Amino acid sequence: MGETFAEEGALAAAAAAGAKLELTDLERKLLAHLAGAELPLDELIRRTGLLAHQVTAAMTTLAIKGLIAQRPGGVFTARSGPPAKQGLD
Repeated sequence: MGETFAEEGALAAAAAAGAKLELTDLERKLLAHLAGAELPLDELIRRTGLLAHQVTAAMTTLAIKGLIAQRPGGVFTARSGPPAKQGLD
């Protein structure tokens, strides 16, 4: 299955950071919707036709993996750079 530009960028950034990321089909689908776009959660739910809790859980996982960011106003976007480090250093 071919990745979208946003997925390729996120996976390449993760590889450069030394992380191995495995994405579920749902996570890939959400990243595809965010490719080159900034969308609010309700629009992602509408576009995917999935239940709110499914999208919310997957978006949380993508954020933890450093592949998406939430902008002011509750808008989500795919990250183009390396995943952000989590935790306190």
